[in-house]
Amino acid sequence: MPVTLQLRPTPAFSDDALQKAFEAPLCAYGRVNCHSELCGSGAFLYLLLRFRHDPTLTFADGTSVRARILAHVRTLIMPGHEPGMCAGPYWGYPLTAAALTVLRKTPSLWSVLNEEEQGKADDIMRCFAIQCAWATNDCNDFWTGPELVGNYRKGWNPNHRSPGVLPIMFAVSYFGDADYVDRLLVDFDYDSFTAHLREIGFTSALATVTCAGKQLMEEGGDCFLLADGSPAGHGEGIRHPYVYRGIPLADTTGLLNEILLQNCGGGKVTNEVFDPCGNRIAYLMEGSSPMLGEEGMMTEFVSHDAKGMRSDISYCSANFCILVPVLAAAAELGLWTPTEERNEKAARLTAISTIDFLYKMQHGYYSFSHGKGRPTNEKTAPHGVYPFAKDMWYAYFA
Repeated sequence: MPVTLQLRPTPAFSDDALQKAFEAPLCAYGRVNCHSELCGSGAFLYLLLRFRHDPTLTFADGTSVRARILAHVRTLIMPGHEPGMCAGPYWGYPLTAAALTVLRKTPSLWSVLNEEEQGKADDIMRCFAIQCAWATNDCNDFWTGPELVGNYRKGWNPNHRSPGVLPIMFAVSYFGDADYVDRLLVDFDYDSFTAHLREIGFTSALATVTCAGKQLMEEGGDCFLLADGSPAGHGEGIRHPYVYRGIPLADTTGLLNEILLQNCGGGKVTNEVFDPCGNRIAYLMEGSSPMLGEEGMMTEFVSHDAKGMRSDISYCSANFCILVPVLAAAAELGLWTPTEERNEKAARLTAISTIDFLYKMQHGYYSFSHGKGRPTNEKTAPHGVYPFAKDMWYAYFA
């Protein structure tokens, strides 16, 4: 039978991940924040999804899930804890954007926050929209984020692309209108934006955008790295409606499908990967993938890095830990369903890539990256959010 992806009528969560979500750090960023924040943002989103299906849920010590969720959001909006508006593999950004959107769409939680707290959540989502416009709008091709430190191009591997697209996609749902978000970009004023960041104490975001400065943020131009003045691309700035690979912001379904398909670009599923000289560099350590020969293997199983070919399940895990929680949130909010005709290809390839990935994680995969190989599995490769992402997959889709 053809592989399909079905959405469960009611999510079937397990309790195995719940305590891990309680023990996870609260969602908080710093000036320098990369994939280290993925665990806290993943726990935040996971608990929100659990709460929507059981508002009375508690942890083993009696603490309510509701209280822990509120602790997450109140920590996130503290001065200096907000996302830093960088571009690149900032894997927590999509999960934080998804979590804040689910939070706003959950009246029994959103109404508990006071006006100032709600306003700071709004500000984070506006920051996400501006960061995504810099990073991935078709009119911009900067080779760095607004922090001007490099290590980013918008055409690089999926773990660079997702954080540059998914947050602004969720901003449309959060604010309720793509036109609102596009107008936010078109009307962007650097001076008033940075003044507001100073007023509310968002020092991490402020430190990033002040590196880029008024000219690049508003009007664009040639970009140069801070460290050595080397060229870092060109762009037209923030003041344009958002379009990604020809897909306008109003088509959030199209944006999500595009990101999903970019993650499934590894061709037919294989048990082993060879370099151009015929040397086996990576392989499944036990058994054979149940998806062997099916089109849709994860891109990171046959990608590249600075040392050459890469086939590393740790990078696949990063994408899994971004995209599955995002899909769960989108499904929960009714923003995406796998059986809708336009979503069927992305849904089918996502099912194939995920089933293959999980099998390789559970049976062990000899990974190769940065010119070196090593054995990896569920104990060595996953990021802290992996137990939550895995539970979301089986709860919503499997």
